[in-house]
Amino acid sequence: MLSFIVPVFYKDYNSFIYDRAVELINKFSNHPKIEIVIADASKNPNLIANASNIKIITQG
Repeated sequence: MLSFIVPVFYKDYNSFIYDRAVELINKFSNHPKIEIVIADASKNPNLIANASNIKIITQG
């Protein structure tokens, strides 16, 4: 299994980084050979992933 740790920091829903993080989540959701850990360091974290291979870590 291939694992990635992706740190993200965005200001709000209109941010380019937020859009890319959502795109990454959608692209690799339920992919059997890839695990992604997203470290959401934003002040108000908004990312959600329902796939078992994607984990989102927040500050709170």
